[in-house]
Amino acid sequence: MATIYDIAREANVSIASVSLVFNDPETKRVGKETRTRIQRVAKAMGYHPNAAAKALTEGKTRIIGLVIPMREPIFINPFIAEVLAGVQSSLMEHGYHLMIYSHQAATGRLTSMELNQSRQVDGVIIVNTRMCTQADMEDTIRDLKRSKIPFVMVNGYRGRQKLNYVGVDDEEAGFTAADYLLRKGHRRIAIICGQTGSPISDSLTTGFARAHAKNGVPLQPALQYDSNYDFSLTRQRLEEWFSSRQRPTAIFAADDHLLNTVFASIRSFGLNIPTDVAVLSRGSAAVAVSLTPTVTMIAIPAMEIGKRAGKLLIDTLQDSSRPVEKIILPGMIEPGESA
Repeated sequence: MATIYDIAREANVSIASVSLVFNDPETKRVGKETRTRIQRVAKAMGYHPNAAAKALTEGKTRIIGLVIPMREPIFINPFIAEVLAGVQSSLMEHGYHLMIYSHQAATGRLTSMELNQSRQVDGVIIVNTRMCTQADMEDTIRDLKRSKIPFVMVNGYRGRQKLNYVGVDDEEAGFTAADYLLRKGHRRIAIICGQTGSPISDSLTTGFARAHAKNGVPLQPALQYDSNYDFSLTRQRLEEWFSSRQRPTAIFAADDHLLNTVFASIRSFGLNIPTDVAVLSRGSAAVAVSLTPTVTMIAIPAMEIGKRAGKLLIDTLQDSSRPVEKIILPGMIEPGESA
């Protein structure tokens, strides 16, 4: 039996366009020629849009857009893949479909093309990535609010605007990491963050500094580094640290993408993890158990974040008068062998 996906593929159009035409055969949001082609293909395939009856009654597409500002493939990123799985699980449970936008811009803000696509769906979930500056996030929020498009933002936002949001407390993660290592007796703790200027990096370093202050241990600025995900330069910085007489005894790799570089550099100096250098990271529990020794990790509940984001958006679509909600999930330390 033909589905809406079969119609979209055969007519060479988006699922959103098919849904719009089934909801309203005279819709002006889809061109006349495209509407005719969709209807012709549906008839030829014997498709009867019974599944769209509810959407027709509601005047909705029952499609949610997903914006992930990344230039590299999103599915190889463990955090993004888990968030995506959570979103999809929540939407499937409530009878919604998911449409993923391909982000091709050099910045982390919503593009005009993505904004136009967002007008063809019921609502949008935006997953902030390392590309997103605070200004990018604020611009995205402004554009979506002006266009009156329901949305939920995920990950990394530290501004003061009232909006539906799901994430973790990155400042608390930085604090927890440093406090854990300080209580283990370490006094020369290095921190390697991701992107310079990222709200996530800023929050992590703020929490890291707060833990040092709480424990009465002075920060060592020479042991703080933003990798900008340049693994060659990160290796050089690690070599400088390990060549010093005052080398770090512990490293907080604040993004699990940095772990392979950190582990390789430590071993290249003939040092042992955790005897010579303890390593603590933040990210996916799946990544933690894939390395030897297993990594002590502040585990980010990415799948749960995705589930909550999907449910929050659906709740908003079903009751537009509900107040906005900010959901902050805990990042818990998962014990490993590295720290």
